Amino acid sequence: MTGELIPFPAPLNSASPEEARASAEGFLESDFESIPVGSSEFRFDQPETLLALCQLIESRLDGSPALMARAAVTAYDLLKARTGSDNAFLFDEREYYLGELALLAGTALRVLFKVDEARTWFDRAQAWFLSTANLGGDIARVSYQRLALSLELRQLPDVLHLARPLRDAFLRTGAKEMALKCSYLEALALRELGRSDEALAEFEAICGEARDLKSPKMLGSALVCLVQLRSESGHADLAAKLVAEAEPILRSANNRVALGKLYWGVGVLMRSQSRPADAIQAFRAAQQEFAQIELPADGAALHLVIADLLLETGQERQAEWEIRAALPIIDELKMVPEGFAAMSLLRESLRRRSIDRGALRKLHGYFEDIGS
Repeated sequence: MTGELIPFPAPLNSASPEEARASAEGFLESDFESIPVGSSEFRFDQPETLLALCQLIESRLDGSPALMARAAVTAYDLLKARTGSDNAFLFDEREYYLGELALLAGTALRVLFKVDEARTWFDRAQAWFLSTANLGGDIARVSYQRLALSLELRQLPDVLHLARPLRDAFLRTGAKEMALKCSYLEALALRELGRSDEALAEFEAICGEARDLKSPKMLGSALVCLVQLRSESGHADLAAKLVAEAEPILRSANNRVALGKLYWGVGVLMRSQSRPADAIQAFRAAQQEFAQIELPADGAALHLVIADLLLETGQERQAEWEIRAALPIIDELKMVPEGFAAMSLLRESLRRRSIDRGALRKLHGYFEDIGS
């Protein structure tokens, strides 16, 4: 999520909220990528329609990130093409919504691990927001997305250095959920650095704050991280209770990204209990969820995790297939530049038809973060 959207004052000829939402929903349900530039079919000359559209894209991003990325990009192009005097925009509304759509596009592309494209859209968002009155708050939201991208690129010291000042900036403006999301990034970085006790305390605090804020997205995401931490520390019963609490929250919010990661966490739990068949089944369920919402990076990571389990149970040929399925995706998305040596060793071992398990474990260790 990119933060709460604040509507501008409406002109006299504005669309009603019902008309605006109907138009926005019609756009998302249409073959929107084939809409010609300059089309007025979905009333992108009306700020009320754009507000409703941004809210809908944001609410659906965790359930359909690839589709929402395409929707945001298409809407941005349609709005950018509208420069005439027939628009109903006041002051800097057009610039604001161009920035908002660019930020939503970048956020969805970040979730899809399309790093270079995400950066481009964050640059566009920042450029448009620089032309608006609410400069500080909007630029802070772009900064948050850049920081989340830094986490996914494993630039962990940067995350620890910047998360707290950014959180404090959000708190000064009363943006409590955005501040909580910064704490969440910090906790993820602590966990990736092996500081599990600190991460555990942070995630538990985030759960408490998310309940107070009535934020199911943040609560569900933090619970997913607690599932893995409790599984890794041998607290299987507590991990199972957390799974039972998290799943209905994620389903109710249609947060399919976190739901897939929850299944990943269940796999970790099953593996910690020496139940490899059940673990593989859970990892496959996570893969299926990721495939349905077009998240190839997470699916590739799970191929490597499953391969390690298959080797553990003496199924080397099946493990080889999993690795061969993962490597082209990892290459295409440039997922682990710091894992180049492990990638090379793993490829060489495949050529020898004798998998280097140390290289495999080092490589899939880069993907152990299931919470971001």
